[in-house]
Amino acid sequence: MPDADADTPGAPRAVRCNPRQEPGVPRARCTIPARRHRATPPGPQWISRRLGWAVLAVLAPLCASGFAASRSSLLWHAGPGGSTPRWRREPTGTVRRSAPGGSDCGDGGSDTKLPEHLVVASSLSYLSSAEGKMQASPLFSGAAEAGTPLEPLVQVVDPDSESGATVFRSGIGGGSGAATATTLVVAFRGSATPVNFSTNLRFGLVPLRGEDGFATPGASGSDPSFRVHEGFRDASRGLWELLEPELDALLRREEEETGKGVRLWFTGHSLGSATAQLCAAKHQSRRLLCSSDSDSGNERTNPLAGVLTFGGPRLVNRALANHWNACLFGAEGDPSSSVVVTNYVHHRDPILRQNGPLWDSLGFGILGTEVLCEHDRPVAYESRDAGSSASGGAGLPLAWNILDHCRYLGVFVGPRLFG
Repeated sequence: MPDADADTPGAPRAVRCNPRQEPGVPRARCTIPARRHRATPPGPQWISRRLGWAVLAVLAPLCASGFAASRSSLLWHAGPGGSTPRWRREPTGTVRRSAPGGSDCGDGGSDTKLPEHLVVASSLSYLSSAEGKMQASPLFSGAAEAGTPLEPLVQVVDPDSESGATVFRSGIGGGSGAATATTLVVAFRGSATPVNFSTNLRFGLVPLRGEDGFATPGASGSDPSFRVHEGFRDASRGLWELLEPELDALLRREEEETGKGVRLWFTGHSLGSATAQLCAAKHQSRRLLCSSDSDSGNERTNPLAGVLTFGGPRLVNRALANHWNACLFGAEGDPSSSVVVTNYVHHRDPILRQNGPLWDSLGFGILGTEVLCEHDRPVAYESRDAGSSASGGAGLPLAWNILDHCRYLGVFVGPRLFG
């Protein structure tokens, strides 16, 4: 039956259709009003969200197939019989290598299995603990079999930025203080949702404001020369507001129940590396300001043992990177307050390789030290000086496989399409 409205002057244009092409049914069976054009062009947020969906549509099947293809390598990190492999020596470069009976949790000078342990925590942070997906992962059981279990205590997700973090009680040793300290690992999740990918695309450097919670004794956090990645700033702000009280409560509870000190490590991969470093800066800022103001009445802030991340992007400009390296994490004048910040990178990571020139041209600096490692086995090379890049890969073949961004030290670190 024809649609009378379609022939009426001034009526909305319509499209007549018979979707199933049923025999004997007229094509004028259904009428679908034509979609009207937007009165105004879409805004930046609309565009960034659509771009995020587009990126996720490309990455999700790749990550799913890559994870399935590398399940054997996920178990390989624990070695035959659950034994933890040692650092290996390669023909080129100097490799940090553990020795039998060595420290399980060094402070950056003689690392052994700590980076392997933290990359597993970073990988598990992509999985939901409440839904049991984390506990079902072979990485979770592999860590327990290797004698370094990771027990999830708290998992938080910022509803606005959808950035997340998981606090683990770690079974790894505490180095020279193993008998007097327990270890908590805060693993920040990398990009796993369209909103996360849109966060990455907001890479403009914006002024650091005092209300962002970054400050050092004798220096204002609102210095006009200090700038930070806009997307990472907003993601870390919302996440830290949720995480900080939970972390403080856990630290107090651990100290009260065990009577021991607590060693606190921050880690993360990709976007999680950026939020880990920014949240570590907030934590360290509060600690330094509280210790410098004896009349503040603020509670003591537990010191950070270190920040160790994987495949992390750059997140602040050179002026702020230099300031934080010297005065915040370096804690000039107070070596006891210094924090080792390390970002593990490899030359096959396309995100780092292709974006390096862009970050340089935009004025991004490097926080802490970049350590070159391998993507498919637990090998790391001698670290360079703080502030220097180890991910340039000049003269090497083009890094093109996006899955290599999700492989560090032989462990898959990234979102899983099917858990």
